Amino acid sequence: MRPPYIRIARVVKPFGTSGFFLIEATGVSTLSPVVPGVEVCIVPPLNDVPRWCPVEEIKHEGDTFAKMKLAGVETRSDVQELLGHELLVKETAEFHQLAQSGDSASQGGQNDLPYASVDLIGLAVIDKKRGELGTIGGVSSNGAHALWEIVSDEQSFLFPAVDAYIEVIDHEKGEAHIALPKGLLDAEAR
Repeated sequence: MRPPYIRIARVVKPFGTSGFFLIEATGVSTLSPVVPGVEVCIVPPLNDVPRWCPVEEIKHEGDTFAKMKLAGVETRSDVQELLGHELLVKETAEFHQLAQSGDSASQGGQNDLPYASVDLIGLAVIDKKRGELGTIGGVSSNGAHALWEIVSDEQSFLFPAVDAYIEVIDHEKGEAHIALPKGLLDAEAR
């Protein structure tokens, strides 16, 4: 079974020209346990940046903001691609405690939407007509509803995660059963 993840921060803006950027805590009460060497997962993933990146440098600015540099993110242009993305860490006792002690403001954002929990990342997505489509590689929001990035070796696409298209989420089996909206994959292929 995959380890659970905790959303810790959102990439806010670039800082300088050498790959540094400002992050804001979103799922924890403090960013203090984030130190060089900690691996963070970028959600949704990017094409030119590894999914998991170690923190190269971090300069804490209070509990909820920090300037960060990740391995593989070298330029301001690289940072531009990260803007608005979420950073996750594998759950440890320390991060779990910080997530539980965070106030409602730090827990807000996309987790307020149904089907936007990072706990869904890694579930196999199975369509009732097409079979297995891939796994949930990331969750995000368009403001109105959650979006799942469904990733496989053949394709990657965004799925509108709403009640009308979701049949069953089975965490024990690691599966999300859906009814793919008509034309979604056909539109993605064009």
